[in-house]
Amino acid sequence: MTQDTPLRSWQFFAACRKLFGQATFYNIFRVNDRESLRWSADPGHCADVRNNPLDQIHAAMRELAILGREDIAEAAPAMLARAIGRRLQSLEPAPDDRPLPQRYAAAMAACVDYIQADAAGSRYEELYPYLDAAVGALEALYVERRANGLDGATCGEVRFCAQTRMRRHPWWPFRGGR
Repeated sequence: MTQDTPLRSWQFFAACRKLFGQATFYNIFRVNDRESLRWSADPGHCADVRNNPLDQIHAAMRELAILGREDIAEAAPAMLARAIGRRLQSLEPAPDDRPLPQRYAAAMAACVDYIQADAAGSRYEELYPYLDAAVGALEALYVERRANGLDGATCGEVRFCAQTRMRRHPWWPFRGGR
C-alpha cells in the first residue's frame, strides 16, 4: 500500500475516475459524469455527495451481519478478491467480553478523542483514524443491540433508549437531520 492508496470509498472512485478517464468509467459503471463526481466527492467538504456502490455494499453487508448471515456477507468481498487473484482469510476477532458499561465507556472515549482532535484543528485526513475508532465502537454496540433484539430493555447497569435515530450512511457525518 502506498501513500496514494485510497482508504475511503469516495477516494477509490476518485482514483478510478482519474486513472480510467470518463469514457472507461462510464463503460464500467454506466453513470453520467455528474453522478460519478458525486460518488467520488469528499463528504467532509462537498454538499452534493451520493452513496457509491461500495457504500451500498457496506450497508448491505452490515445488515446481513445483523441478521446473522455472515456467510452471504463474506461472498461479496471474496468475489472481489478473486478478481485480482487474491483470497480472503478470516481474522476472527476475539469476542468483546467486557461488561456492557465498559464497552459504552470505550465508545464514549473514542468519540471524545475524535472531538478533541477536531477541536485541536487537525486536518480532516488526520481525523479519519479517530473517526474510524468512534464509528467502529458505536457500530459494534448498535449491531449487537439489533442482533440481540434489545429495544428499550435494561442490560446490566446501562439503560437503552428506544428512540435511537441512526443515519443510514456508511460514514458518520456529524451533520444534523435526515
